[in-house]
Order: sequence, then C-alpha cells, then structure tokens
Amino acid sequence: MVKGYQKYVTWTEKAAEMLKQLDLFSRNEDLEEIASTNLKYLLVPAFQGAITMKQVNPREHLDHLQRA
Repeated sequence: MVKGYQKYVTWTEKAAEMLKQLDLFSRNEDLEEIASTNLKYLLVPAFQGAITMKQVNPREHLDHLQRA
C-alpha cells in the first residue's frame, strides 16, 4: 500500500464503522426522508473507493478492487 494514502484509508474505514454504529440510515428510508445534514455521510463509501483505488502497487490491485 502506498504510504501517503494509508492514513486516509484508515480514516475512511473508521468513519464507515462509526456511521454503521450510529445507524443513521434505515434500509426502508427514502432519500427524501434523510436529513439534509446527513446527506454528506452517504458519500463515505465513495470516498473509500476513490482513496483505495489511488493505490498504485500492481501486486495488490485485485485486493484493492475488492475493498473498493
């Protein structure tokens, strides 16, 4: 894993875990029902994927794809 990105990967993993524990979103909740202040948290998985894909080590590429 590229050293410069490791802290960001760790931060997004922690953020995703905290969001899971907070249970902000329900599976049966429509987008219109989500508070506008919480919409930014829907982007955490996208940030995780984007940061994970910035890893450039070809030997770990498949692992990164699966995590993203």
